[in-house]
Amino acid sequence: MVKSWSTQTRETVVNEIQETGYRGTELGDWGFIPTDPQVLSRELQSRGLSMVGSCVGVEQDVLPGMGQPRESARRNREFLKGIGL
Repeated sequence: MVKSWSTQTRETVVNEIQETGYRGTELGDWGFIPTDPQVLSRELQSRGLSMVGSCVGVEQDVLPGMGQPRESARRNREFLKGIGL
């Protein structure tokens, strides 16, 4: 499991999203939630949740070249396309 900003497990975070009444979530830090579209779909559907988007963080000092953030954005775009967004 990839560590995220959260000290909670993925299961705890996703369960709490559902328990608080949200109907969707974003992708979050890559690898924190499943990156296999079928596994992710099962986990979200079992809780009545859907994926609503993604965010790629960019540090200000990285902006001129946009190397790594650009690749992260492409990876997230392809993943979201793979799950039907």
